[in-house]
Amino acid sequence: MAWIAKSLLGIVFLISGFGKALDFSGAVVSVERFGMIPTLWATKMAYLLVVVEIALGLLLIIIKRPRIFAGAGLALLTLFSFAVAYSIYNGNTFDCGCFGNLIKSRIGIGLLIRNFMLSLCALFVIFSREHNSLQIEDMN
Repeated sequence: MAWIAKSLLGIVFLISGFGKALDFSGAVVSVERFGMIPTLWATKMAYLLVVVEIALGLLLIIIKRPRIFAGAGLALLTLFSFAVAYSIYNGNTFDCGCFGNLIKSRIGIGLLIRNFMLSLCALFVIFSREHNSLQIEDMN
């Protein structure tokens, strides 16, 4: 059962990362719209998000015991949720750019609920007995 959660989480991160990569200028604009970092750093942050999301997605899918990567995904989802909550608090309702142009998602409670559900998947993987450690042979 935990393999379903890790696969779902991995697929979501892959789609998100590739969506941003395919619409990189849109990803930069989305980072800027959140207003949480200086505009000068938006391009670097968008690039970092693309790399991290694709790497996390791949690792969650290919590693048999991805507990640490599910934890990293949970941390990223938590960070995203704080950014969304900050935007909601400030009355912003723009397209979050979560999946580039592949899937449109507006800032709102629905986005927080989606992040919460994905966070539950990550927690399920973290605490699953099936995925209790990362071993070198799992990477082969």
